[in-house]
Amino acid sequence: AKILTAYLDLLSTSYGAGVSTADLGSEAGKRVLDAWVDDNTGGLIKQSAIQPDPFLRLVLQNAVVLAARWETPFAASATHAAPFTLADGSRVEVSTMSSSVPLRYAEVSGWKAVRMPYRDGDLYADVLLPPAGTSPSSLDADLLQRLTKALDVRANEPVALTLPKVDLSMKTNLLPLLDAATPTLVDPDRADLSGISTAERLSISQAWQQVTFKVDEEGTVAAAVTELAARTSSAPIAPALAMRVDHPYVVRLAPKSTGVTLFLARIMDPRG
Repeated sequence: AKILTAYLDLLSTSYGAGVSTADLGSEAGKRVLDAWVDDNTGGLIKQSAIQPDPFLRLVLQNAVVLAARWETPFAASATHAAPFTLADGSRVEVSTMSSSVPLRYAEVSGWKAVRMPYRDGDLYADVLLPPAGTSPSSLDADLLQRLTKALDVRANEPVALTLPKVDLSMKTNLLPLLDAATPTLVDPDRADLSGISTAERLSISQAWQQVTFKVDEEGTVAAAVTELAARTSSAPIAPALAMRVDHPYVVRLAPKSTGVTLFLARIMDPRG
């Protein structure tokens, strides 16, 4: 398909995106997509999730990468094996970090929350722990906002925190979600991507997100790649407060300057 110049100009001027050409129906084209993913995540994610298809006409790739050190690192000597209760009620042993430092702490509707700053002074991680037996997926937009606002106004106070080390890699097929939210982008008979090309009728045929998320004593490393393809239809001494993260929970990463969520991860099993 001939991609409209106006669309390519919009990608360049508004999003700083580059443009490459490749045969998206071949392994050679797949290698071009793989190289972009590998390069733009610093090797944290090695390959594109898009599969070659001779009817593919366009692939959009977006990457977000974060590497940040804690303002106060955890002492490696305090890391130990501790029990973690999985969603099905079974218990496993996971490598768990411990610290006792002043942090912002809040409780809202039975959820416990702690804000952990990174060394750069702007970025922070909110660890959001639901009541035992409550799934992290029950965190809706309203509760997330209330937890965030509660932490925004809290002063630092001593918190004894235990937090599992995390090393996760996930690949999620976003097409069912996209189909449910905006079926006119996915249905070949109804899709209208004429703002991209008028030479052929296009629809979204593949949508993937790959994420790697690591948390250890020194800080956090995270990378996410989202791809859309369009085809033609042809324990320390406890201070006053304690927070033991020993069952599924949520981590939210955001900069202080904007408060915009960069990463929101449900940690169901820290072992991966």
